[in-house]
Amino acid sequence: PEGYTAYGLNWANASNTPFREYKHWVNEGGISTPLIAHWPNGIKDIGTFRKTPSHLIDIMATCVDVAKASYPKTFENNSIIPMEGKSLVSTFTEDKLEREALYWEHEGNRAVRMDKWKLVSKPNKQNPRFWDKTKELQLENWELYDMQLDRTEMNNLATKHPDITSKMADMWMRWAKRVGAVPRPL
Repeated sequence: PEGYTAYGLNWANASNTPFREYKHWVNEGGISTPLIAHWPNGIKDIGTFRKTPSHLIDIMATCVDVAKASYPKTFENNSIIPMEGKSLVSTFTEDKLEREALYWEHEGNRAVRMDKWKLVSKPNKQNPRFWDKTKELQLENWELYDMQLDRTEMNNLATKHPDITSKMADMWMRWAKRVGAVPRPL
């Protein structure tokens, strides 16, 4: 009664097979979760699988869209943070969703997914505030994966595609500054 034990590191990895890592990380084993949607009046293609990547942030945008509501800019004279997500309604009829990229930051782990590319990085343990300065975001901290060919993230292509790696790292930094993920609070 005085303790709590989760199922541990080995089972965490096994339960996410074939993907790398587990919850806490931003590799596929930590973030890949199916979404099951039921909406008889809006989803006519029942039982069909879609492969369009989406994010938890898309749920609010979808609810606002389906309700034909508008997302407020203020509440009781307080500014509300704008929605980040995209409505998933278009994926209910076709497997397509237009967006620049998806971004993650969780406990120092960071990722960005743009089209078929996904860029992933774990925290720099020598300097936990490693992203306070843009120059500290060195390309060797990032791993680049082609998610169409390598969804299990086994083949790091960062050195083969330094231009894509650099572009996506810059995109992540701009996003992180805009949403307040940097400088990272300790």
